[in-house]
Amino acid sequence: MSTEQVIASILERQKSIKSVRVTYDVTSTSFADPATIGPNEVWGDTRFTFVIERDRRFCRKTHSDTAYPQVTASFDGQNTRKHLNRSVLVLAGKARECEDGEMYCSMILQLPYSDANQSDRRNSWILSDVLHLHKENYHLRPQREQIDGSWCHVLEWAKRDTIWIDPNLGWAVRKRINFYSDRSNHSVHKQLEYSLTKFVEGAPGIWVPKSAVLTMYRRPLDGDAAEPFASWMFNVIEVQINQVQESDFEINGDELRSPK
Repeated sequence: MSTEQVIASILERQKSIKSVRVTYDVTSTSFADPATIGPNEVWGDTRFTFVIERDRRFCRKTHSDTAYPQVTASFDGQNTRKHLNRSVLVLAGKARECEDGEMYCSMILQLPYSDANQSDRRNSWILSDVLHLHKENYHLRPQREQIDGSWCHVLEWAKRDTIWIDPNLGWAVRKRINFYSDRSNHSVHKQLEYSLTKFVEGAPGIWVPKSAVLTMYRRPLDGDAAEPFASWMFNVIEVQINQVQESDFEINGDELRSPK
């Protein structure tokens, strides 16, 4: 296959994901000096239930540390209903809690849904954006490479992005490594490494991972070895693609954690 054919197959696969309902646990770990961690940074175990279909969102976030209250928010395309400690707020527009902290759909499935992504797509590393805008920079390695026993095509943008794609899993990504500049420190590059495993068929022909690890490294420009900065481990409990129902956006107040 040619580079153009592989890119076209990946873009078609991404475009075929119209809606997602997923429940997953994510364990986030910081390897930074504790003194440098900001007061608003939350690390540890979190369970998400996230639903997306076009402009609509549902997000329930429950942290393992009960000091952080469970937050549930649902956006109907115009207004947000937010439940926090059994209080109900109706807000005009989309509240940040409708997407805040969600990483499986945004980082693992690489769906360009977030407001942050929509506002700066030319600088996005979301798969569909970067392959569409910078496809001339990618080439296909002449030989396939094996990842977890499967032979994958390897797309590469030299020193910027490498993507291992499995044609036998509907052109799903099995591994990816990309590099980008740290806007807050121009002497450092960041490296993101994605490892995706335990694929299931979320819809006919659309395979998605039930397990994934995302690791961020910092690599000084002087050539020193990359050092891990943070990692996120994902364990998917349930995922459905293109099967979202109206009831998936409803908030059941009885499920919310009682305030202490």
